[in-house]
Parts: sequence; structure tokens; C-alpha cells
Amino acid sequence: MSKSSTHKPLTARVAAAEVVASVLRGQSLSALLPKYTNRVVEKDRSLFKEICFGSLRWYPQIALLIKQLIEKPKRKRPRNTRPHYMWSLPTDAHENL
Repeated sequence: MSKSSTHKPLTARVAAAEVVASVLRGQSLSALLPKYTNRVVEKDRSLFKEICFGSLRWYPQIALLIKQLIEKPKRKRPRNTRPHYMWSLPTDAHENL
């Protein structure tokens, strides 16, 4: 039994948030996609990839919007909050999901 098959399946959005956060920390998208794709339920794999690519493609614009949306910029927020904003903005704005 392979190690990847012992992991609990992830939703497309959770997996995408983890991948985007890892890419923003300097990891390779090319290395992460195969590992996470196998953990996403098969019917949601296309959505997972679209969220990853869309969030990273639109990162400069999304980062600016996030900065403007956060009411208290001096307040320290967890770094892992940003990927959730990143995938929700493109899916809401461009895909009406």
C-alpha cells in the first residue's frame, strides 16, 4: 500500500489552499500538484487545479484586493489566511461558484 493512499481525501478547496500556501512559501507547483491531485476526490480534481492555477495566475491583483479588504492592516493575521482569500476571489469573480 502506498503512503499517499493512507491519507484522508481532501476537498478541492482545502487541497488548493494548502498548495497555494506552499507555493507562496517557495515550493514548486509542479512538485505539489501530483501529490495533492491524488488526494482530491476524483470528481473535484479539475476544480482543484483551476483554483490553484487561477489563484496563482491572479495573485498580484488578488493580493492587492486582500490588502484593501483587511480592515486592520497593523493586526497580525495568520499567514495561512491569504490562500483562502485567494481561491475564493477568483472563483467568485470569474467563475460564479
